[in-house]
Amino acid sequence: MAFRTMQAQKSGLLAMKRHPGVLASTIRFANRPEGAKDRQMVHQAVGFLPSLPGGRAGIGNVHLNFGNPEKPPEAKNEDGITAPDINEVFPMISERLPAWQEARQKALKAKD
Repeated sequence: MAFRTMQAQKSGLLAMKRHPGVLASTIRFANRPEGAKDRQMVHQAVGFLPSLPGGRAGIGNVHLNFGNPEKPPEAKNEDGITAPDINEVFPMISERLPAWQEARQKALKAKD
């Protein structure tokens, strides 16, 4: 579980690090004649074109409502329950370390 948490954090950091370059490449390609899908994606991302019902533009859980100040819809799971916070799904390992250390010390004392 700790390895998966660490890998998810590394992936997130890598995506954040590389995003400006990916966006710049997307915009460069959007200026080419064959870049129609890239132009559409950029326009939807900044809210110039609607991509969600009701005219709201958004990508994943990020919603840009430039002309529509209403609150964006909350993410829902298949069962209709609000999606959990990312920290609930991938908790920081540092929060668990004190409990693990205490359990380790008790186990070592019991072993003696």
